[in-house]
Amino acid sequence: MAATTAGFLQYHEPDITKILVLVSFFFFLSSVGWVFKKAIRAGLIGQILMGILYGAPLGNILDTAWQETFMALGYIGLILIIFEGGLTIRLDLLKANFLLSTIAAAIGITAPIALCYLLLYLGLGYRALETFIIAAALSTTSVGTTFVVISSSPHVDFTHTKVGTVLISAALFDDVVGLIMVSVISNLGGIGDGQGGNIGWTLVRCTGAL
Repeated sequence: MAATTAGFLQYHEPDITKILVLVSFFFFLSSVGWVFKKAIRAGLIGQILMGILYGAPLGNILDTAWQETFMALGYIGLILIIFEGGLTIRLDLLKANFLLSTIAAAIGITAPIALCYLLLYLGLGYRALETFIIAAALSTTSVGTTFVVISSSPHVDFTHTKVGTVLISAALFDDVVGLIMVSVISNLGGIGDGQGGNIGWTLVRCTGAL
C-alpha cells in the first residue's frame, strides 16, 4: 500500500491477501473465459461473469480502488476496440447496406422501448419516466462487445462481410441514440419529481436542444 508523505509517494508492501485476490481474479478471468470459449464459443460471457462475481454489488471481492482502476482501463480498451472497428470496417459495404443498417438499428431501439411501455407502463403500472429509463438501458448496444464477438471467429473475418458491417454500423447507431437518451434522462427530473408535464413533449424538446 502506498501513502503520500511530504510530497512523495511512500511505498508499503501490499497485503498478501490482496495479492492473492488479484492473482485469483486474473487466473479465473483467463481460465473461465477459455472454458466458455471452448464450450459455447463465447469467452466474453465467462469474463463478464467473473467481473460480476468479483465486483460490486454481488461479490465485491476486489477493493474499490482496484475496481475503479479496471473500469478506467476497460474504458480505454473499449475506445481502442471501437477505433479498431472504425479502421477495419469497409466503407463500400457500409454505403451499400446503409439502409439495412438503419432499419436494424431502428428495430433494436424501438422494440425494447415499445415492449417496456407495453409491459411496464400499461401492464404493471410503472411511471412513464421509470419505464423510459429501463427502455433506454435495454435499447443500447455495445459497439465494443459486438466487434469482439464478430471478430472472434478464427476461420471467418466477419468484419469484412455484409453481416458484420450491418451489425457494427447498427450497434454504432444504437450507441449514439443511447447517449442521446442518457442526456435526455438527465433533463427529465421535473417529471420524475411529480411536477407533471408530458414526457413525449419533454423528450422532443430535450432532443432538439442536443
